[in-house]
This record gives sequence, structure tokens and C-alpha cells, in this order.
Amino acid sequence: MRPAQLPADLADFTGRAELVEALAAELAPGAALPVHVIAGIGGVGKTALAVRVAHRVRDRFPDGQLAIDLRGGSDPMDPADALERLLGALGVGGPPAGLADRAALYRSLLDGRRMLVLLDNAASEAQVRPLLPGTSQCAVIVTGRSRLAALAGARTHDLDVLTRPEALSLLGAVAGRARIAAEPEAAVAVAEACAFLPLAVRIAAARLAARPGWNVAVLRDKVAGERRLAELAIGDLAVERTFDLGYDQLAAEQARAFRLLAVADAPDLTLRVAAVVLGVDDAEPLCESLVDLNLLESPAPGRYLYHDLLRVFARGKVADEERDEALARLTGDWLRQVRAAAAASRDGSPQAGAWLAEEAACLVGTLRRHEGEPLPRRRQGSTLAVARALREVGGGDSQEALVRGLIALGEGDPATEEAMAALRI
Repeated sequence: MRPAQLPADLADFTGRAELVEALAAELAPGAALPVHVIAGIGGVGKTALAVRVAHRVRDRFPDGQLAIDLRGGSDPMDPADALERLLGALGVGGPPAGLADRAALYRSLLDGRRMLVLLDNAASEAQVRPLLPGTSQCAVIVTGRSRLAALAGARTHDLDVLTRPEALSLLGAVAGRARIAAEPEAAVAVAEACAFLPLAVRIAAARLAARPGWNVAVLRDKVAGERRLAELAIGDLAVERTFDLGYDQLAAEQARAFRLLAVADAPDLTLRVAAVVLGVDDAEPLCESLVDLNLLESPAPGRYLYHDLLRVFARGKVADEERDEALARLTGDWLRQVRAAAAASRDGSPQAGAWLAEEAACLVGTLRRHEGEPLPRRRQGSTLAVARALREVGGGDSQEALVRGLIALGEGDPATEEAMAALRI
């Protein structure tokens, strides 16, 4: 039997041209089994890319193509069950009972054949290893949220979101190019609200295509703001549901870290801020484990950030009590740090305000997310003390901007305004 199990290629597949070419060039029989892992956050287009590449190279594997969804979410497929399905595709009925015997039979059947194996949505290295052929005449493409860094001999490709032109092209391919071209500014706003995530862009475009009476501006308004995840759903496609699959496989402490780090609203987080928000001495192991699962990014050593939609998703998972506790830790830490910086500045230290310039966006962004809410007493006190100390430190636009932000947060609260007036802030 010659299996041909590849899913259909997408007619409107968009972008990724260089990566498609690079992967296609490397997926050829050689001295060792080629294994390529395509990793990235949910909805980034891993499967679509893998299928596109697999179709490009299928002629190099005349003995067939195997494909299986390993369900790498909260209920990953047992590798023994996966082998039973793969063996069935190879014409084997009633395979051996044990994992080792099934894996040995699988490798024996592939020996001497030139076959392509697509292992989609893998959960772990342990799930994938028994499914690898034993011959270099085959090739394997694996997709998953995890990088599978411990998979010996594999090459990992981290898949990023679309570029702006690619996102606009996908919007046009699904919703109609004339409609997108007619409202370019609104179309860009939609792509930005989707944070250029392919699944989100595709869903937004599909919603537009299903509503001929809408213009692009209507869709733009619907996907703006914190409710955008609820709007990025159509039929059986939903960004939030896709993110849930990754969140559900986290250990309890990883899930807590993923939720709480989103409380600190900043372009990126330092390890010190992460440790304060989480209330731990060393946040690096937790942060790095989330990077391995593509739930956080690390643009530089010791710095971490969310994809924009993942940050919105994480905020939605935070309970009020744990959010307030994290905010209290963060503002309290800033109060201590700024008082120390102010004292050092008065003593003539030129480095006293350096860390403020680095992390000012974190506190002001976090507190501004709660504008309009009554400030708890402990946050009123912290806000006033931080603003006063910052004014004493002075010496930079970021510090002054933070002072203004803190003042704005106190507006409307009589006690806070009275205290600020007395402090001449």
C-alpha cells in the first residue's frame, strides 16, 4: 500500500516564501534522517506551512506520505496509539501490543522506502521519538508549540507572525482584494488588532467575507480593544480556543506565571520585575519554560515579552484577588526602589535613576490599565510616594512622564488630590 495522507494545501496560503524554499531544499534523503521541527504559538500557521512544504517535496518520496495529528494539547495522543494508526496506513492489521515492538515494526516497514512523515501538533520529544523512521531515506516534519530542543538531530524553525504586507495580502485573499484596497487605513488597523497572527487575520477576514454589508471600518471597530478575542471567532475557528489548548497543558506554577506576568503591563519584562510580580526569588526557570513553549518571547537574555494577543488572553485568566496581590507587590517594590534612588541621587550617584529609565514603562503602563478605578489606599500611598521621589530624582523625560501618569491616576480622588497639592506635585 502506498499511503498519501497529506492534507490539502491551502489555496490562499500567504507569505513565508523564503522559509518554504529553505525547508524544501533541506528535506531530501541524505546521510542522516532529516527531521525539521516547526515551532510557534498557537495560530501562527505551523500546520499550513508544514503542509505547503510537504506538497512541494512529495515527489522526492515516491513510496508515500504519512500524516498524523498528535493532539498536542491537554490530551496528547499516546505514541503507541499513534504507531497503531501509522502501521494501519502501511497495511498492518493487529499490530504488536507494546510500544517498543510497534516502533520496531514501523522502522522495519520503512527501511528501504523513501517516505515523508508529517507529525502535526506534537506535545513532547517522548511522544515523537518512537515515530521517527530508522532510515535516512525518509524525512520528517514535526509541528508543535514546543521547540522540542531535546530531540536529537532535529533542526528547529521558530515561526513568527506575518509581516504587515503579508497580513494585508491574507485579508485580501479571503475577504476580497477590492474591499481591502478601498479602506487601507482600516485594513491596517484590523491587521494590527490581530497582531499579525495568521489565524486571527484569517478569522477576521472570514467574518468580513461573510458580511457583504460591512465595510472594513465596521470590522476594525469590532476587533479593537480588550474584547477582541471574543470577536476573533467564526464557525469552529477561534483564537481563544487555540490558546486554551496551549494553556491547558501547563503545570500549575507555569499557568500561574503565564497569567500573572501579564499584570505588569510593559513592552517587555526584566527578570527582577518578573520575580516581584510572581513573588519568587528566581523567576528565570519559570520564564524560560514559558519561552520553550512559545508562550513568552525572550528578545534578549533576562528580558521577556508576550505576543499581543497572548497578553490579552493571559489577562483574561487572572483572578481579581491574584491580580490585586501582584499589583501590590509591584507598586510596593517600586516604592522601595524609587526611595532608594532618590536618596542615592541626593548623595550624588549618577546611576541613581538609570533603572527608572529602563523600567518606567512597566509601572506607568500597569497603573494606567486601572485608570478610572478607585485607587486602593495602599496604592494611593505608593502612588504619591513614588511621584514625589521621582520628582526629586528628576533628570529625564521618562521620569517626568511617569510623574505625570501618576498624577493623572490620582485625579478625581479628593484625598489623593489634597495630598498631591500639599506635596506640590
